[in-house]
Amino acid sequence: MEKLFIKGYSLVFLTLLASFALLFIGCSGQNVKNSLSNTQLKSEYVDKNIMKKIAPQAVASINNSSKILKSKTSKLIKFDAKNSYDPDSDNSTLSYRWVNENLQTISTEKSFVHKYDKKGVYKTTLIVTDAQNLTSIDKVCVLVDMDRDDIPLMVEIQADKVVNANEEASLASRMLCRDDIVKYEWRDGENLLSTKASFTKKFDAGKHKLVLTVEDFRGNKASDSVVVLTL
Repeated sequence: MEKLFIKGYSLVFLTLLASFALLFIGCSGQNVKNSLSNTQLKSEYVDKNIMKKIAPQAVASINNSSKILKSKTSKLIKFDAKNSYDPDSDNSTLSYRWVNENLQTISTEKSFVHKYDKKGVYKTTLIVTDAQNLTSIDKVCVLVDMDRDDIPLMVEIQADKVVNANEEASLASRMLCRDDIVKYEWRDGENLLSTKASFTKKFDAGKHKLVLTVEDFRGNKASDSVVVLTL
């Protein structure tokens, strides 16, 4: 009888010991799972933050304020990017590159002076790059011994070409060496979207081909188009 009692007592003890061991393993596994979940969440948080990086904003000017400047041959002109900025950090990480219509680099300084020795229309593009290698551009135009009437009407569209559903796409017009536009029309097929130089809009999912038509006070027209993809 005594032996049976000892065996029974031993069996109960072993059962309790096994239960405690299983409980400990379960808690450890849950801790590991929670640790992995926290690591995954941190990783996703970092990834989302990286995805939210914003490109710098390039702002070019000539002689401190103009986008279009009438000038004379051999006259010094100041090109400046001082109003460019980086929404993600201070501007000390920005780099600058100024190129002509042939994509030849004129300068890599934030500001510089330049002169033109021949009559003509000179378009210069400022390219601003941040530490994440994101870029933005702006353009200026110098008319050397010429009038605006001598320049053909041309327009370019600046747009967010890929946006997520429920996000607004930004669209803007950029005139090339002209500032006498009196009419803007943005259309998606037959639908009139806006009559402003720039606007924002949420688009339905899918591909949208937008056409911008501009008109000057003489009735001359020019158009450009862009495809906006909503995911």
